[in-house]
Amino acid sequence: MSATTTLSDAKRKLLEKLSKGIGSQSRVQAEQIAKRPSGVPTSLASSQEQVLNREDSVPQIPPLYNESVTIYRYGPLDIVALEWTSLRLRKASRK
Repeated sequence: MSATTTLSDAKRKLLEKLSKGIGSQSRVQAEQIAKRPSGVPTSLASSQEQVLNREDSVPQIPPLYNESVTIYRYGPLDIVALEWTSLRLRKASRK
């Protein structure tokens, strides 16, 4: 197999356009998100809507997403203590 790759005319022209930045400006403008007006609540993502709908439809089951661990830190982080504690928690959860 040769080290160089032969491109079709269409692919070569597209590669030239992309390398020069031609056509990319409209794509960047299309990806920009409009600023939400002040006081208007943020809309949910589709995945968040699915979770909310599940929670509303079957209230007797445990929440799908919850906070399983809360870590409160005061002062500098002691990496050794954190590693030791997380190891102990993993061992305890396997029992």
